[in-house]
Amino acid sequence: MNTKTLRILLADDDQDDYIITRDLLGEIDGRSFDIDWVSTFEAAKTEIERDGHDVYLVDYRLGKHNGLDLIKSSGMNSRRAPVIMLTGQGDHNVDVEAMKAGAADYLVKGQIHAPALERAIRYAIERKQAEQALKSKNAFLEAQIEATIDGVVLFDEHQRVVKENANFRTMWNPGRFSRVGADYRALMRRLSVQMEGVFPAGFDFHHAQADPTVTSRGEINTLDGRVFDHFAGPVLGDDGRIYGRIVSFRDITEYREAQRELAERADRESLLNDIWRSLRSSLDPEEIETKAIHALAKALNVDRCYFLFFDASCSFAKIAREWRREGLAAITGEYDLANFWDCDTESIYRDGRPLVIDDVRSAPWAGSVKTKMKRLEISSFIRVPLFENGRLAATLGVAMAAQARVWTPAEIMLVETVAAQVQCAVNAATIHQRERNIALTLQNALQPTLLPEIPGLDIGVYYKPALAEANIGGDFYDVFPLGDGRFALVLGDMSGKGLAAATQVSTLRNMLRCVLYLGGSVTDAVAALNAIVEQHCLLTGFVRIFVALYDPVTRELDYASCGHETAYIQRNDQIIELSPTGPPIGISDECVFEGKRLTLRSGDALVACTDGLIEAALENGEMFGHSRLKAAIAGAVAHGENAETVAGGIIDQLRRFTSRPLRDDISLFVAMAVSAETDTPAPILSKRNRFALHSEAQQTALLGDVLLAATGGRLRLKNDADLKALVTTEPDFAVTLNAASDATHFRGAVSKQIVTRGASPTAVDQLNTCAMEAATNVIKHAGGGTIEAWVTNEEVLIRTTDHGPGIPLENLAQSILELGFSTRQTLGMGFTMMLAMSDWVAIATSSRGTSILLRIPLEEPIS
Repeated sequence: MNTKTLRILLADDDQDDYIITRDLLGEIDGRSFDIDWVSTFEAAKTEIERDGHDVYLVDYRLGKHNGLDLIKSSGMNSRRAPVIMLTGQGDHNVDVEAMKAGAADYLVKGQIHAPALERAIRYAIERKQAEQALKSKNAFLEAQIEATIDGVVLFDEHQRVVKENANFRTMWNPGRFSRVGADYRALMRRLSVQMEGVFPAGFDFHHAQADPTVTSRGEINTLDGRVFDHFAGPVLGDDGRIYGRIVSFRDITEYREAQRELAERADRESLLNDIWRSLRSSLDPEEIETKAIHALAKALNVDRCYFLFFDASCSFAKIAREWRREGLAAITGEYDLANFWDCDTESIYRDGRPLVIDDVRSAPWAGSVKTKMKRLEISSFIRVPLFENGRLAATLGVAMAAQARVWTPAEIMLVETVAAQVQCAVNAATIHQRERNIALTLQNALQPTLLPEIPGLDIGVYYKPALAEANIGGDFYDVFPLGDGRFALVLGDMSGKGLAAATQVSTLRNMLRCVLYLGGSVTDAVAALNAIVEQHCLLTGFVRIFVALYDPVTRELDYASCGHETAYIQRNDQIIELSPTGPPIGISDECVFEGKRLTLRSGDALVACTDGLIEAALENGEMFGHSRLKAAIAGAVAHGENAETVAGGIIDQLRRFTSRPLRDDISLFVAMAVSAETDTPAPILSKRNRFALHSEAQQTALLGDVLLAATGGRLRLKNDADLKALVTTEPDFAVTLNAASDATHFRGAVSKQIVTRGASPTAVDQLNTCAMEAATNVIKHAGGGTIEAWVTNEEVLIRTTDHGPGIPLENLAQSILELGFSTRQTLGMGFTMMLAMSDWVAIATSSRGTSILLRIPLEEPIS
């Protein structure tokens, strides 16, 4: 039971009707009413505006006014309480008008009874509450529609516009076609005009939207370049009935533009990564540049792509590498820039920015320049400058042949990035190439040029450096006589690759010679070597080394294998393994080394190799291994005539196993015990007398090894031919030396040249000192000769040549082998000074004269 008292206002000019109504309300069970009565239009309007009642009962007759006027003037639709119109019989039209004006119900006087009045009041209140709830929901929905970023338009079930939001109007500017009550199809036709040409032939946008039951979604592109996400679908009630249709548009132009830019950036980065990988796959500068122009031309779809190289003064240019579309003439060749441009070439690129010309015809150049560009079939281009040491060295260019082209910032950036990649790759390749050449030269220089003859032992060696530049290893071997009649046999593998490994090989090889020259056992020698390198931190890695001392008289072989691959002795059908006797050199200063001794028999073959041979592999990773090596040794010894053929037979087996390029150096050492020509023990000779037994070439090689060891590789003893081979080009300066003034003239000319190249004051001082000392030695000790210089941005090479008596090798040997080497005592104060201020010094001396070649670096001056 509802106990709330309802307040009723009756507006009726007849008091009897008020009494009747009051009595009827009193007959209604379960509900209490409080009724107020007004008899005039004005009084009724005042009460309604106060909004203090729950239901209004309004008589149609109110003096000169009527109930309809009261409903309309009082804004009953916006009131919370409902209106029930009281009419007379036969006033059906009035009843209809009342309902349209906002009345919740109507009752005919004379037919009203208590149940009918109660039902009418209850239904009117419920209907008003439902209307209020619906209005609240509609207001919320309209607020949401206005707040959304989408453009939205709503249609009723008759396909008439009932609502559009501000975003829709802004997006499409539909005008009268989207006003409330406008036709759905007319509005869609209006919108489709802005999409003309966007849809496929025969597609009718507004017709596709005509079916109110269809839901559709997709992207729409407009003629002005905008992109919309479009949705259209029916508005369904809880009962499943279609009450209308909603159409929405979301402007996704910026989103699609961001997606496009992101995709372009990703494509550009992918392209640059592909180009970079391609460039890094080569270590040949010319191949790098060729790959770059091919890839860039394809990426930008241009007619030409080329490198333009400039000389030091930017007076001449050369197109050496070019890609061009089929049918175009080549433009490679040299160009005199003074006769081509009407301006200074360097000034064009002074700020480092690319030169971008969309249309040569409108460029700010003289007509003659445009004519020449037309002859070259270049109508539009981008050129990115490349600098070297602050100087314009080249440009990377892309061009169209016959038509203009507006180059986008992304295209310009792509050319700039590829240019930077090329310069980086070429610089890296040049450094690698230079390092490889130095490392190979150093490696080759460290291998003995002439193996000594060892009584009763035949030596065969195979050495093959890796092909890959980065994989130049640290393999080395050495064979040399000791002072006590024994001979040293050495095979080693330095950890690491490249120039660093090759440089450390030089240090270790020469130190090993020194400790072996001092005498003692092989164990003492490797222990002393390890102590030196550990105490002075001379190795960045470690070295695996096999060292053997062979006595031709007793045929005893004392050896130490420091972490080296297992060596083998093939004796008849038996193979003896010489396993490692200690750890590698350079692991720790606490390492303990052991040595072993065995006696070689006639026919024995000692075989040692580095890991490059063991680890040579097939495509699937299967390695040659120790088992195949032992089989190869047995076969090679059985069929070999000497140590060289045995080594060759083992390598033949390796080549049959795999033809892949080497990943590491391969060094193979074979020593075969043969019958000695005499069993008479070799006489014990002094160091100087044993030295005299060698040929001049052997003497030079032996003393050269000692000098390298004593000076850390900086003093090199050569023969005449090897020293001349170090420099094969014509000198930049050459002066005949007869007097001190000649030396002064030479020094001034060379100093002026390196100052113009930006050499530091320290480098200039060092050059002056070395030049004067070298020239003075020639004039003072030989009575005259020549002095020459080769000058580059990186170094100065100075060579002196005289025809004096030279330094007899036996005197040099006495100073080195018996008195102990001293640069100052052996070669003089002036030579010591030149050695201190140079990177290295090479000397060739004989009775025919002396030549000295020294290198002074300019990139990093010696301090």
